[in-house]
Amino acid sequence: MSTIGENNNLIGSIGVVLYDYLLIIFISILISSYNSYLFRKYKPQYYWFSPAVSSVSFIIGLWVFAKILLAIDMELNIAIIATIGSIIEEYIIVLFFVVLLIGYGFMLISSSFDKK
Repeated sequence: MSTIGENNNLIGSIGVVLYDYLLIIFISILISSYNSYLFRKYKPQYYWFSPAVSSVSFIIGLWVFAKILLAIDMELNIAIIATIGSIIEEYIIVLFFVVLLIGYGFMLISSSFDKK
């Protein structure tokens, strides 16, 4: 992206954001992968912990997405993109709890179907 970014400022800005948060993205992917593995291997013990880990991974991805949107806005100056990025950053904690509740809700619904 840095090679393309020399000619295109937008791609360069996105590349800088991705490079800045590369370690966070890597850790999120690693946690998500281990979450999937542990859920398959130790399902009865890990069943109640999995939605929380999935929610954290999703929120990290959403936060990086908001940073990318704000970097795009810096180059293109599109108000709606800046608004979406700012809303995501401002309400990230609320979004975390909503995603967490949805995850546990789906888990409870799926567990009620599994018992039948």
